[in-house]
Amino acid sequence: MNTRIHLDTTYVLPFLGIGIKNLRQVKDVLRYLFSSGHELIISRITIFEALAKGIKLCSLGSFSFNRVLSGINFLEQNL
Repeated sequence: MNTRIHLDTTYVLPFLGIGIKNLRQVKDVLRYLFSSGHELIISRITIFEALAKGIKLCSLGSFSFNRVLSGINFLEQNL
């Protein structure tokens, strides 16, 4: 039975290249979810929160805005 799984911002940030604590565990969860056949859902607010986090890092000069946009585009097209 396939389940609809809503991903929150923590699980979206790695797509933008933003590191988080316990990243290995998050990547393992994402890998499992993608291979499990479940329907993954990301709300618009989650994408907005990830974008805001990316823009904040860009404003601090520690991150590439192109990387953020690339990740957002990937999410929009694939999930």
